[in-house]
Order: sequence, then C-alpha cells, then structure tokens
Amino acid sequence: SRVGCVMLTGSGDAFCSGGDVSGMGAGGGQPKSTHERAVELTRKQETLTLRLHELAKPTVVALPGAAAGAGLSIALACDLRVACESAFVTTAFAKIGLSGDYGASWFLPRLIGLSRAKEMFYRPEKVFAPECLSIGFFNKVFSR
Repeated sequence: SRVGCVMLTGSGDAFCSGGDVSGMGAGGGQPKSTHERAVELTRKQETLTLRLHELAKPTVVALPGAAAGAGLSIALACDLRVACESAFVTTAFAKIGLSGDYGASWFLPRLIGLSRAKEMFYRPEKVFAPECLSIGFFNKVFSR
C-alpha cells in the first residue's frame, strides 16, 4: 500500500475527552444485560485500540490538548505520541467508577511502568505535557 504511516489528531484544542458518561446508562429501547454491555465494549475495544495497536504501519498520535479516558487509551495504542506543550492526559476512569478500558490498563504499565500507571489510575489527575515527556508517555513536545 502507498500509506507510509497513520497519524491521528484532534480538532481544535483537544484530542479526545473520552466517552459521554451522561448517556452511558440511558440508551434507548430495551435495557442491555451486563453480559451484552461487556460484549459490546469488547467489540468496540477490538475495533479501535486493538486494531490501532496491531496495524502493520506506524501509528502516530498528535495531541493538541486533552486526552482523557478512552481518548487516553487511543493515544496509548499508537506507536508514537507527540503533543503541544498545553496538552495533558488523565485516566479519568476512577471518577466514574470504572477500571481502565480500551486497553489502558494493558498499555499504560508497559509504557511508563506499573507503579506510575497505578498512580495515574488511582489518582486521576491531569498529567501535563512536560511531565508526560519526562516519564516517557510523550515522545516529543512542541510549542504552538
């Protein structure tokens, strides 16, 4: 194929602020069972972050701003992460009572180490670009 690599970025001042948690429990029609919701989440994860991770071409994510929750997981699934100096990441999962989904609980410890990953999951604070660079989350940080 003629594609050399895949680059993802966000529009405006953010990359991806995660899922819309206000609508996660609602849904129209018949309520889904726990099993049905788990199967649906697994399918979504396999068709997004797993596919990105397994892509034969190099993947690069450029973060203009926030990457939270599932947005963080998308960034983690890529081979390289670059960001502007105002960018930040946050796991955000603990704030809504979830564990790291979309592969974050697998990707993050492998990238920055288990201890630091646990800290990011247990204390879902914003981690800004300079610290992300120093802990190895970002490969490069650029000024705007």
